[in-house]
Amino acid sequence: MRPEMVDPAGDIAVLAVPYTSATAVVREYGDALQGKVVIDITNPVSPDFQGFVTPDGSSGAQEIAKAAPAGAHVV
Repeated sequence: MRPEMVDPAGDIAVLAVPYTSATAVVREYGDALQGKVVIDITNPVSPDFQGFVTPDGSSGAQEIAKAAPAGAHVV
């Protein structure tokens, strides 16, 4: 069961979802994240914890930022 989504209020949104869902959640919120600081606490590791699932030379936050509106600031 998926929790009910609520538009983020305030200036900061904490992204507290599994990394595999992070970009979909950010896209779903879309413009509601415009101008907000999005704090990424995800861990982009493989299921066996032997490596990262992000492309070489990138990070989880960089991949999430690609899905966020241009005015959001992912940290």
